[in-house]
Amino acid sequence: PEMEAVYVISVAASLSGMHPQTLRIYERRGLIEPFRTPGGTRRYSDADLERLSLIQNLTRQGINIEGVKRIIALREENRLLRLCAEMKMPGRAWLQFEVEPVGERSRITQTAVFDPVGLGGLVYWYGLYPIHWLIFRRMLRGVAARAAAM
Repeated sequence: PEMEAVYVISVAASLSGMHPQTLRIYERRGLIEPFRTPGGTRRYSDADLERLSLIQNLTRQGINIEGVKRIIALREENRLLRLCAEMKMPGRAWLQFEVEPVGERSRITQTAVFDPVGLGGLVYWYGLYPIHWLIFRRMLRGVAARAAAM
């Protein structure tokens, strides 16, 4: 987060079309949480600017601050899907999908996790790794294609 947070409050305010005091109010209300340097200076990232844009769009539509907070919380809740495998295997496995907004679009990240039990679990995972790579890659493309068709 520190490396991504590069804009001081005056620049972030200018880029978002808001007054710096509005950014401070949004921070006090819990709508945004900029990175703080050791000296206490606020630093904003591109993700913070995207969130400010969302806040601005929602408030222009007449949604009050509490409504905006709820919408943001619901968006955060709906970003992650974790599926646990119930197959017989030497370990625990799950597949995770995370969706994050990027401008007007979304980016989906798929992560396969395997927690092996013993040597058999390691042999299983690394032995099937090339097959899993192909399956999960194809699966992610299918998810993206269906999402684009909606």
